[in-house]
Amino acid sequence: MAITVGRDEKLMSRAILIDSDILIDHLRKEQSALDYIQQEIDDDSPLFISVISRIEILSPPFPPFFSA
Repeated sequence: MAITVGRDEKLMSRAILIDSDILIDHLRKEQSALDYIQQEIDDDSPLFISVISRIEILSPPFPPFFSA
């Protein structure tokens, strides 16, 4: 995948920002998330994740603050 500098308005109009919930479902092999991402890949949609989503995915889970 090539990295370009500058703005490509046509490319960015099709860009999709993938939420961390979808990424987590994909990693858990949830069929709906797998199908969604595959469909976007098949449609040649540029897929992106935010820095926040990346941190959420790579961070270890935290224990709950309150226990029931």
